[in-house]
Amino acid sequence: MLILSIDTSSNISSICISDDKNVISDIYTLSGPRHSQTLMNNIKNCLSISNIDISDIELFAVSNGPGSFTGLRIGISTIAALSMALNKPCIGISSIDIIGFNDFCFDGDVQVVIDAKSNMLYNGNFLSKKFKTKRIINDRLIDEETIINEIIDSKNQILLVGDYSYTLYNNLKDKTNIHILPNDFILKRASTLSKIAFEKYKNNQHHDCFNLFPNYIGLSQAEREIKIK
Repeated sequence: MLILSIDTSSNISSICISDDKNVISDIYTLSGPRHSQTLMNNIKNCLSISNIDISDIELFAVSNGPGSFTGLRIGISTIAALSMALNKPCIGISSIDIIGFNDFCFDGDVQVVIDAKSNMLYNGNFLSKKFKTKRIINDRLIDEETIINEIIDSKNQILLVGDYSYTLYNNLKDKTNIHILPNDFILKRASTLSKIAFEKYKNNQHHDCFNLFPNYIGLSQAEREIKIK
């Protein structure tokens, strides 16, 4: 099965074409706020590198949040449009799952921490053991102080991953049971998204293009500012 996966939930644009076993092509670029200007060209380049026509794609997958509200809308609307035009199934995958289900060489708790701005974090917790990962806590929006207290109270070995992991690590006083990885290993990649999407497709958990929605979890920055006023 050929899968086209994209993640635009942050300032990184990650695009992957894979089959049910291997990555065929993978483009990973810093797009900033310009996903609308770069996404389609990146998809075309990924297809060209793979020598695959868009009509050959059998499943479309996208990160559906949480993350950048604008980035999520661009990614989801693009995948929904391709799915509808080609009459192919699509699937949305949590951006926290894309980081957490990476089969880390680590035994303990994996805490995914993504910057949600205004001292808030998108968070999910996983149990990792012998390259197998299990969800412990579902996606949530949490303030930094609360998650720091949770980590301090834990007696388990903890691996921090996500774009806020270095900041959180530096804000923790007792680091004896806290671990981090190099940046290349803690950010989201569409290749992991493809792997998760294929497993969910096998379990008949895909959607049609009219049932693909973003999972924002929290309010947008504009909505937060209006609420404060």
